[in-house]
Amino acid sequence: MKKCIAALLAVLLMLGIGLLPATVAEEADDYGVTRAKYGDVTLDQTINATDALAILQSAVAKRQLNELQAIVANVNTDNDINAVDALMVLQFAVGKLAAFPAGEEYSAKPPVPSDPILAFDKTNSVNGAYEADETADTGFSVDISSLQDHTIYRLSPAVLNSNYDAARLVYSLQGLINRDFGMDENHTSLVYIVSEASDTAWLTQITGESDIMHGLANATVKTFDDFLEQFGEVIKSCGLVLWDGNVPATANVAATICGLDGYLPVLAESPLHTQLVAAGVPVKQSLVGMFENGKKGHKIYGTNLTSTGSAKNDAYLWALEKYFARCSSTYLAYTLDGAVCLKGYTAYPNHPNALLDTSSINCLSNHDYLIARRCFFFDLAVYKGEAACDDPAQKEGLASAGEDHNTMVKIFNARYQRAGGAIGQLMGFPPWWVKYTNHHNQGGKVGTWIEWLFSEYITCYNLAKEADAQAPAAMTNGSAYYKYVPHKARYEANHSRQNLTFDASKVYYTIYVGDYDSSAWMKMHVHAMWVNRGGDKNRGKLPLMWAYNPNLSYRVPMIFDYIYENQTGNDFFVAGDSGAGYVIPAGLFGGTNLKYMGEARPAAYPDAGQLWADYCKAFYKRFDIDITGFIINGENPLTTKIAACYNQFSTAGSFHNMPAYRLGLYNSVPYVYCDNGWGNETSHTDAAAAMYTRAKSTLGVYKLNFMASRTICWTPTKIKNLVSAFESYAAERDLTVEYVDPYTMFDLIKQSQQGTTIQ
Repeated sequence: MKKCIAALLAVLLMLGIGLLPATVAEEADDYGVTRAKYGDVTLDQTINATDALAILQSAVAKRQLNELQAIVANVNTDNDINAVDALMVLQFAVGKLAAFPAGEEYSAKPPVPSDPILAFDKTNSVNGAYEADETADTGFSVDISSLQDHTIYRLSPAVLNSNYDAARLVYSLQGLINRDFGMDENHTSLVYIVSEASDTAWLTQITGESDIMHGLANATVKTFDDFLEQFGEVIKSCGLVLWDGNVPATANVAATICGLDGYLPVLAESPLHTQLVAAGVPVKQSLVGMFENGKKGHKIYGTNLTSTGSAKNDAYLWALEKYFARCSSTYLAYTLDGAVCLKGYTAYPNHPNALLDTSSINCLSNHDYLIARRCFFFDLAVYKGEAACDDPAQKEGLASAGEDHNTMVKIFNARYQRAGGAIGQLMGFPPWWVKYTNHHNQGGKVGTWIEWLFSEYITCYNLAKEADAQAPAAMTNGSAYYKYVPHKARYEANHSRQNLTFDASKVYYTIYVGDYDSSAWMKMHVHAMWVNRGGDKNRGKLPLMWAYNPNLSYRVPMIFDYIYENQTGNDFFVAGDSGAGYVIPAGLFGGTNLKYMGEARPAAYPDAGQLWADYCKAFYKRFDIDITGFIINGENPLTTKIAACYNQFSTAGSFHNMPAYRLGLYNSVPYVYCDNGWGNETSHTDAAAAMYTRAKSTLGVYKLNFMASRTICWTPTKIKNLVSAFESYAAERDLTVEYVDPYTMFDLIKQSQQGTTIQ
């Protein structure tokens, strides 16, 4: 070999070729594809003795080839760059060799980086997590250059410091950081809070081998002081927006500003405010003193709007004018303001829930997702017939009673107009546990009355609800979960049925397993019933109609992957409350006064039945759903317009809450009344007795053989025990009942030819 090299070197030297520079630049075309001809080590588009010499110099360690040069130098494909390659190149250059064993040209796309964020396939991400929200101002991007790349920062519960001010800061920053995750090469870090067992389980799910977050490094943050140290530079770059403790509504205004401009909300003059300013964090905006002196008839600060006399309402009207046009027109955040974070707040100083230092009561754990979605935040009383319990101005007559309602309608109308009437998502629920209802004497109406009033209103403005509320309907890490990319574009559900022949002596019944109109409930209960220690031991032993609202897949897509990948032949997936989201269907249509509003859908708004049908079709198709488990229509009638709408997507049939329509039919599609309230009994025997009374009434009074019962968050074991208790109780009293899955029930209904045509 030495003689061969020496001889070849002599030939090359005779040609007058000296040593080459140590490096030659790589080139790529306009499409990012690297191309080079084998043998062209110098990458100068010619193959000559110079290239042969470069190979020979590499073989004797006289020069270092870069990666591309090494590839094209290996013309004989033996993975060793040596004199044989050099000789072949020289022979090719003088016409003694027609072709190289390696071929003519090497071309390849740049190697896929090891960075898992830049390499993943976003095809199945349909929730907008990796797209700019075209309805919002997306100009702000958080600077996380001080953080480690490709890292999940795992925060322990102690980071929240059992303090609402700390929690608000943490959740707000989490929303900003996670929103930008994976959007570019500068945002490859994620913030995740581990506060309960389900957090650990779902973290495992989103970081699996086939998932986009697989391979990220882990960094643990144990205390709030550690958090401030780790994220200090990020916090400084964001700066603060101060909210006014005298006007708790400004906490929500600050949250809106945070989602748009990145300023982190902090209570003015709080210990945290003092601590952060001392650490060099700038105050970029203050809402202090802007609204507390509002007087009816005067102008709201910085606007030409006339003050309502209510600082609370003035704050939201100011934000509506200044910020709403920049917020998402798809999502709205109806969530508690800062009042419950202020001990002794004068609106309700003796309220037990106003004295709790816990983010589960004040819904702060939902804020990360709401900020990530650039929501407009508000907290207003729905009922216009009384003064809002948390507004001193209304209670003292300085502002009109029902002013909250007026502001709410303005917000809904603004959202409708900006969205062009498109269906949007209302994230939230009337805060019955702390205000606006007769719970703790904070209003004159019961919680369900306010719930249905609110649901009628949002439906009239083309909003579907995801029922965020206090824990357990509040959840951490929504801004991390929505970044998960689902495994599939479409799923396959179980549509099997039993081969039964209708028997007029029996009562056939099924059980609705709900209510999952909140991502938080799915996160907690799917973990408990499906995941934790293998899940409930009785899941799969009898048919269960799981009612998971499919619009929740935008927030917790990994849970839908899990249930579809782990379903049994006895797991049946249906939509939950009212379809793809919680609406009151009567509110989709105008011309008739609604039960709780006492008024009709705004006359200027066209009917939205077809819009709702199209909205639901997409979700039902994706998740292979054809049953709506519980149409909640308040006390409004089941009309042909509603049935014609639901027939388009809930093609197998539906269950509902309207007792006047025990078994309705529309174009042969069944609509079955689902009895409400199971679960309040003290024992399975009491529940069985109640179901027996209902069954006897179904058979005797209504002359029907079919009934459905609704449960709320019941486990498979609890339902199995109830079924056993009911069937034994009925058998002892000479009544034959048979538990069936929903598809079998609908088949038996058609066999029976029972039911009344919906008119």
